[in-house]
Amino acid sequence: MTYFAKIGRPKELRISILEAAKDTIGCIALQKKINSIREEKKKLADEVKEGLRKISGVCTQLEQYLPHKELKKEAEKEEAERLKEQDSRKSMLSEKKLEEKIRVMRAEAEKERALKKKEKVIKPKEPELPSLTDVDRLEYTLRKIEKKLAELNQ
Repeated sequence: MTYFAKIGRPKELRISILEAAKDTIGCIALQKKINSIREEKKKLADEVKEGLRKISGVCTQLEQYLPHKELKKEAEKEEAERLKEQDSRKSMLSEKKLEEKIRVMRAEAEKERALKKKEKVIKPKEPELPSLTDVDRLEYTLRKIEKKLAELNQ
């Protein structure tokens, strides 16, 4: 036996569901971008660590060539201070770079949203989904949902 329930204002309900899906997909796309930025930050940190290891090795070799222990101690102190200063500068620069990238990506996303609101052009051909990245697939799905919303609001 089959039962059916009547849904009041189905058009409004569908619009609400599609808007929620649109927001969810936007959040997922933003999270993917943030994860890629985190990965890039991790790679940069690893490069800095590798550079510090190389510098440490060079310092060890340099110690062998210094004639006096007093000079060695002074050179060690100066080198340690210089390395600390360089490390703090690099970490500040990398943080600034990441913050700038996030700001630029947000600005680009806002520009895209503004362009999408201005343009209501429907593309006749859909791209092949398997060849796209996760973010591209999410953006494509988001565009489809926006088209459906536009059709329902007409």
